[in-house]
Amino acid sequence: MLEAVSCRAATLDMEPMALFKCWRALKSLNTPQTPVVPKSFSQNSNETLSSTPLFSQLNSSHLAVYFQKGMSGPIELGGLVYRTVDGSLKVLYWPIQKRLGASGKGHREAIAEILGKELKAVEHYLSNPKNEKLPFLLDVKANHTDLLSEFKKNPEIPEESSGRFFGFLVQAEKKGDSSDFKVKSIDFDLRLVGEDKMRSSFSLIEEVQGILNEISKSVSPKLRPEVYRLSPSLLESYLGPSALKAPAGSRFIKLE
Repeated sequence: MLEAVSCRAATLDMEPMALFKCWRALKSLNTPQTPVVPKSFSQNSNETLSSTPLFSQLNSSHLAVYFQKGMSGPIELGGLVYRTVDGSLKVLYWPIQKRLGASGKGHREAIAEILGKELKAVEHYLSNPKNEKLPFLLDVKANHTDLLSEFKKNPEIPEESSGRFFGFLVQAEKKGDSSDFKVKSIDFDLRLVGEDKMRSSFSLIEEVQGILNEISKSVSPKLRPEVYRLSPSLLESYLGPSALKAPAGSRFIKLE
């Protein structure tokens, strides 16, 4: 689950020098010219593309830009947590555009944008004649090219990419004319990035716990929710709800 574009994913029997080269290459992919983490992605509405911003921290200032003066009410945000090319966990948020309907949560488009950024970064690295054409990077280039081709042909998220991304939703609200925001819940529906039946079990409890902790850290302390709502298949998986620890000040309930 959430497997990064890592040296370990490429091969488990590399010589020490090959592993070092692999690690060094991964650290070199992210450059100002080819950032691997996008700042926005495009969504199609009525045959026109609109840009949706991405941000890595959830705080009041980010939420405030989506409300005009005097407005109040609920707001829903999309979210992804995944492993970047260097193996670290990354959390991204974006506002959900209601006019796009129930199918326009944005997870598919955000994943495609991330894969596209990573592919450009790999191509940029390989195009430098001073850089060694490491086999695992050539594999990454081929795999990402194939995946992005599948995204263009298929309205669903390709299974080969869905296991690397964990999708969620944020339910928030603003009360009256005040500047106070509240995150009511963070919701985990495994169908957001793939078929629920394919993603109901996970290999390592430490990994799932790390995901929850990383998401909690990315939310401003003033906004952290009391409730994390988990899809039944996750809540009732072999890990069990009691095996996972809810972030401080929060508890788990079933997502109906």
